[in-house]
Amino acid sequence: MGSVDVLINNAGALFNPRQVTAEGFEKSFALLLLGPCILTERLHPLLKAAGDGRVVNVLSGGMYSQRIRVRDLQSERGEYSGSVAYARAKRGLMILTEEWAERWAKDGITVNAMHPGWADTPGVETALPAFYRATARFLRTPEEGGDTIVWLAAATEAGRVSGRFWLDREQHPSHINERTRESAEDRVELLQILEELRESTADFIEKASGIKSRYVMNKNGIIDPTRLTPNLPERPNEAQSIQCEMGVAAAREAMKQAGKSSSDIDAVIVAASNMQRAYPAIAVEIQD
Repeated sequence: MGSVDVLINNAGALFNPRQVTAEGFEKSFALLLLGPCILTERLHPLLKAAGDGRVVNVLSGGMYSQRIRVRDLQSERGEYSGSVAYARAKRGLMILTEEWAERWAKDGITVNAMHPGWADTPGVETALPAFYRATARFLRTPEEGGDTIVWLAAATEAGRVSGRFWLDREQHPSHINERTRESAEDRVELLQILEELRESTADFIEKASGIKSRYVMNKNGIIDPTRLTPNLPERPNEAQSIQCEMGVAAAREAMKQAGKSSSDIDAVIVAASNMQRAYPAIAVEIQD
């Protein structure tokens, strides 16, 4: 089994007006809270295998203005604000940071959160144009914003502390106002909701991908969370590769259903991933 030494959850965007994903989730919630939750939980075995794995969650000082609303995680009530939805999702990720730090301490995993400060990035310029115009000369460089991320990921001293919120390599409180502090009941309910949403179902996968069915020769490698890729047995060079075998079978079935022969076909487009042999070998094999 492999391992993951460091996981940095840094994907982010600010959406206005309210938008939903193909799965029906509000985009801020999906990208900033649910996505990192699913990814981090599923990578836990690999982080544990590292012996001293680290998770760094990139947050925002905007979370200081918001309390988590567990009964409206997807901002369905009242007037929508992208900035508020963003801040609430980041508040939720801070809660997860503290929960993971406590739960995974026995596994040697440290989990911390950080605020990069306001940095001069295309995301800030696009999402907050008025703010950007007013503050552009004061913004940090991306390198300055990323400094604490790298430090938390690599520094020896950073590996001795877990479950904290950082800015400029210094610890900061996760709350500066008691009105934003969640109750114990809120934390429990948030974790329960996220746990339920972590489980994929056939309906969820079909809605997300549009795929109703897929043929898999051997699913063991695909559904193994420590691998997540097909486990293709080796074949000698003189034998057809697995992808060639599948491609030829699919082409013959398609021609049969269409009432066509190979002489009727001018060209075949071949697309494959996880190839056994270097491209374009599979196309040559199928052509032969």
